[in-house]
Amino acid sequence: MWIFTTFQSDNGALLFGRLFGTYRPFPHISPAKSIQGVFGGYILPYLSLLIFVYIPSSYFTPHLEHMDALIISVVSATLAIGGDLTESFLKRVAGVKDSGLLFPGHGGILDRLDSLVWVTPFIFYYTTYFSSHN
Repeated sequence: MWIFTTFQSDNGALLFGRLFGTYRPFPHISPAKSIQGVFGGYILPYLSLLIFVYIPSSYFTPHLEHMDALIISVVSATLAIGGDLTESFLKRVAGVKDSGLLFPGHGGILDRLDSLVWVTPFIFYYTTYFSSHN
């Protein structure tokens, strides 16, 4: 769920940013990030987590209530955006475009992991201690 939620937040931000992005509040940190992309980063993970509300739970799929899906998507998207902006800021300070050679042109390996590093602990603790069905 942590990978699914994080990637859907990144996908939503990319999709909404590309389709509707006009206002870019952080041009010195991350020039392509837009407010419209932020909205997409919140909307797509919530819509995606609704799958877990309506399908029966199994060993591989948790069952979530609507409130769980909302909390997980909002907090995860906030953390994912924070992780992404932090990593972008660190790259700008270091004066590099990519954080490594593994994914050249896509920001490097840290751009693939920056959001996961922040979201993973939250998902673990929320699903372990606070979700409706723990």
